[in-house]
Amino acid sequence: MDVVVYQVMDRLLMTLDLMTDKFFWRSQGMEIAGEERLPSIGQAYRRLGEQVNSPFRVEMILTEEIEEWGEREPQIYRLERRAQKLQEWMVGRSLLWPEVSRLVQYHRGEAVSEQALRATIQWLYLTGRVELLPGVAISPVASHRRCHRCGGGPTGIDLVECARCGGPCALCESCVMLGGSRTCLPLVRTSLLLQKREKIKPPLLFTPTLTSAQMDASNACLQWLIGNKSELLVWAVTGSGKTEMLFPTLQHVIASGGVVLWTAPRRDVIKELSHRLRQAFPEVKQVTLHGESQEVWHDGQLYIATVHQLIRFYHYFDLVVVDEADAWPLYGVDRLESALVRATAIHGKKIAVTATPAKPWRRRIKAGNLPVVTLPARYHGYPLPVPRLIWQRNLWRILKKGKPLPDLECFLNRVHQTKGQAFLFVPRVSDIKILLTWLKKVLAANMFTRCKAVSGREGERGKRIEEFRQGKIWLLVTTTILERGITVPRCHVGVIGADHPIFDVASLVQIAGRVGRSASYRAGEVCFFSSLRTDVQRDTIREINGCNRLAKERGYIVEREKKL
Repeated sequence: MDVVVYQVMDRLLMTLDLMTDKFFWRSQGMEIAGEERLPSIGQAYRRLGEQVNSPFRVEMILTEEIEEWGEREPQIYRLERRAQKLQEWMVGRSLLWPEVSRLVQYHRGEAVSEQALRATIQWLYLTGRVELLPGVAISPVASHRRCHRCGGGPTGIDLVECARCGGPCALCESCVMLGGSRTCLPLVRTSLLLQKREKIKPPLLFTPTLTSAQMDASNACLQWLIGNKSELLVWAVTGSGKTEMLFPTLQHVIASGGVVLWTAPRRDVIKELSHRLRQAFPEVKQVTLHGESQEVWHDGQLYIATVHQLIRFYHYFDLVVVDEADAWPLYGVDRLESALVRATAIHGKKIAVTATPAKPWRRRIKAGNLPVVTLPARYHGYPLPVPRLIWQRNLWRILKKGKPLPDLECFLNRVHQTKGQAFLFVPRVSDIKILLTWLKKVLAANMFTRCKAVSGREGERGKRIEEFRQGKIWLLVTTTILERGITVPRCHVGVIGADHPIFDVASLVQIAGRVGRSASYRAGEVCFFSSLRTDVQRDTIREINGCNRLAKERGYIVEREKKL
């Protein structure tokens, strides 16, 4: 879309609607000069250089005296009324031009003309209430190209011939699935003005009775919330009930008039959390955002969203809870971590929740630079299952030849005898076929028919996971794609080839965490089968034992007789 660059008071400025700027400056007793029409905002942005989105603004009283302007300046009055409404809809948003149009259409119930939208956005820009940027900042130097929307670049930003502006245009491939961000498309985002939050009546909260471990952790989170630290790490073992433990913290922020975001990398986690949070906070206006969501333009007090959806927000959330904070694709991906920072309000706070803190976090904890709350015990008070190391020379050669593996066969027999189900994890997709072929040789036909496989390449993954949850599948052979999230009550785990580098400590802790979730089934086992005994396996056991020891020291674990 075309943009005009002009000069006023020895400064270069840009406009989406020249008539709005002429009226604005005439009301200030000034005239514009040197008008030049350019085919895209990207070119205008480069022409303005450092002056773009500068703090230079003319001081105007836009709200307190607006009623008086109705008679004196009716055009300002009408424009300001439209601008206030659009600003209300745009609070905390970072949207490409087509998205702004859809947002307005959603709230109005009908489309708005291009000219009216240009004039209204330009009025907000002139009065310092929004920022205008090209979707992608283009530069002759490829390493300087950056997507203003998602933070991606310079890799993943390609120069293409653009039908919109008629010239070479930079397109961001990183966020193209959420609409193409490009140099010639304006990105509109609210400026860094603090939004006033009004306190409300504490929302009704329905939550199960917390255990002593959960209560201690919950109180520690509330103490952190009222302090002056902006970050908190919640180190909670798998199956500890961390979600319910954080409900009082969410309630406190919402009652203070704040807006809460709970985000996670995976869509299935968001769907499950959305259901649980609606039950816990029935009076709170909730918005769920993921690839299949129909609530993109909704407003709420509590947002549950995949991390990719955060590129549409800008300094909005007072509290951000990052679930599975160490998981792919969030941890270590700069543009997604940047999206988290941009979505958090200027004085907002962030809670990272994980069962397996990354090494940089552990170093910060040790140095006293990162507050931490630990939840080392599961809700039922039983200790975490400790993996058994089972060494087998030439493990994969034996599997490929279909020869007996007594230890693995005994493990499978125990799973069957205790009426359990088992995950069998392998390091590579190619290993799935090897293990299935071996299982077909050693298992009875009626048992093998209930063995299935799932990987990142498996088209029927969702169907097979559901069958496993329903008990129709007895053994599920899989890769690390299922190391998180999927649980069944009568669970066992075998890791075949646990010495492979793909299994790090975090991965093995998560895999072991599939077992022992149910208080009524205590026969679940975790076994690591490998040709080598590695430091990773020993460190995994050391970490799990450490959590059990800490939970016992705090009085959270009570030893009880095992139940099948």
